[in-house]
Amino acid sequence: MCSKINIDNYIEDIIGIYNSEIGNMETLNRGELRQAKGDLVESITPLILRAAWKYIGGSNKDFKYIDKNQKVTIYKKNKCRGIKYKLELDGRVLLNNKNCIVKEDKAYIDTSMYKRALQDFDIYRKTNKNSLLICIALEEARNKNSKKVLESYFDFKPINIILLKDNRSSSKEISRPCNFKELSKESLIKNIKIIGKAMEKFLWLKKFQ
Repeated sequence: MCSKINIDNYIEDIIGIYNSEIGNMETLNRGELRQAKGDLVESITPLILRAAWKYIGGSNKDFKYIDKNQKVTIYKKNKCRGIKYKLELDGRVLLNNKNCIVKEDKAYIDTSMYKRALQDFDIYRKTNKNSLLICIALEEARNKNSKKVLESYFDFKPINIILLKDNRSSSKEISRPCNFKELSKESLIKNIKIIGKAMEKFLWLKKFQ
């Protein structure tokens, strides 16, 4: 294991973005709020992934983030006769110019959202078996039993990252000052370490290339 790198600047940036964006959502209607929270998660997750890569000693020049605007085409059988899918994934990361990470971002994640994420991951894995699969959400809205049942239908289990404490409550919207949930430094560090540990195999692979 390599010596760990200080990532305090990333932590401060992520928390600063979260606090600023949540503070601007108080007057939004439901549709606007859903979009704003989705945009918030998509803006901080690349920083979380960069922080995890840097934490384990990865180089910035080997890290390339690809946003959801660049869709992924997957062929179920082969390019000549197979069925073609266009996946709208929330983001991918290339490490050393190879597809290494694919992620789904959610303001909160419930059972139906998780089912769709697992299905998309399953399609993606047909041509990218060794990629890390990560679901990142601000809040948890899944039942633990239903989550396990869903995962039992697949031969993989994605990394699940929940950034805020306590399950989501539809009656306690976090954009309201009275229901505000802190994105803590401790939560970020814990989850960055989880992702970083999973990334280590890509760091070692480069050393043997």
